[in-house]
Amino acid sequence: MKRSLRSLAAALSLALILTACGNVQTPTNETQNPQSADSAQTQSVKDDSGETAEAGKYDDFAYWKEGSPVVESIKEFVKNATDESSPNFIPKADRIVTFDWDGTLYAELNPTYFEWAMLEYRLAEDSSYAAPPEMRQFGLELREGMNVRKFASDAETYQARYSASAFSGMTLEEYKDYVRMFMAKDSEGFENLKYGEGWYQPMISVVKYLYDNDFKIYICSGSNRHLIRTVVEGSPLEEYIPSENIIGTDSTILAEHQGNTDGYEYSYSEDDALIFGGQLVYKNLNMNKVSSITNEIGKIPVLSFGNSGSDIAMCELAQQSPYGGKAYMLLCDNVEQDYGNLEKAANFKAKCEEHNFTTISMNDDFEQIYQDGTIISKSTEETAETETAEEAETQAAEETAANAA
Repeated sequence: MKRSLRSLAAALSLALILTACGNVQTPTNETQNPQSADSAQTQSVKDDSGETAEAGKYDDFAYWKEGSPVVESIKEFVKNATDESSPNFIPKADRIVTFDWDGTLYAELNPTYFEWAMLEYRLAEDSSYAAPPEMRQFGLELREGMNVRKFASDAETYQARYSASAFSGMTLEEYKDYVRMFMAKDSEGFENLKYGEGWYQPMISVVKYLYDNDFKIYICSGSNRHLIRTVVEGSPLEEYIPSENIIGTDSTILAEHQGNTDGYEYSYSEDDALIFGGQLVYKNLNMNKVSSITNEIGKIPVLSFGNSGSDIAMCELAQQSPYGGKAYMLLCDNVEQDYGNLEKAANFKAKCEEHNFTTISMNDDFEQIYQDGTIISKSTEETAETETAEEAETQAAEETAANAA
């Protein structure tokens, strides 16, 4: 016993000496942290204020175009919300903000959602997983859809169901490791961008600005919440959005040895681990976003940011805030730095105007969308022509069916 204590003391002493000399190095795992070494080093260097140099990049809306009316609108709202003498003052406890994830904070058209791309890989490319025939076929259809940026009308329903099923039996840590593995892959449709790096740089500036003014930030997304939590870890948003502030689509969570026993009757034990049960609980879109915000936050947001029709309900909720809430919607109208769709953006802008939402033009308001050096690797003209041709074909088929009826 004395020998063991002496050995422990010696080991501790050696560790302290090495630490003092600066020779202790923490091993890195590229799979768990897909960021480059240069990026990781930049994030670790702090300036005199205690903030990282990386965080400083997002001050003063540097990634936005000078004079953007959207920036002025956000600043005006925050100025009134934080001024105790203003009739529009909002107490800190009620400064709640909700952000959609795909297409609002993170790449949506790359050329499709992160979660969809990861499911395609799981079903059609991952040699370690034998997908059932119907699921593998769906994975192949996803791959085809990604190539032309066009998916079947019922693809979202199957995607949600199969995303739950495809990872059934995985522990939460195994699932997170899988997400990290996929984050390290090159993002489809871009050069110099990994899947884990698809953040909209201007929107990080917005999050930081709101956080610095004592707003509490939530993500409310249609993607799996554990996926988003994993992508946020180690990202520029980790400091501003803790994991408990991430709301998303849920699948069942079971105990490893629970089997078919109802959770009401089963007690979690020391031998258990948490695993995915394989069943979709609900897809967090449209009214489900309002329900989840109500249940998990318990307050009406005063600000909400989205980018699609499935965010309208969430944004309408914010505008019902007793403090005079405001909603912002991104328009996918940039075809130089991203895979925008001008017709889709124009139609959505008209819909936003009907709801009195403030629109953010990714073309007119953003100076830079992605991290330095990122460029799109496919012709937007070619993909736009493909979309237009397919849309015209679909419309013609619908008109033919209607005339026949």
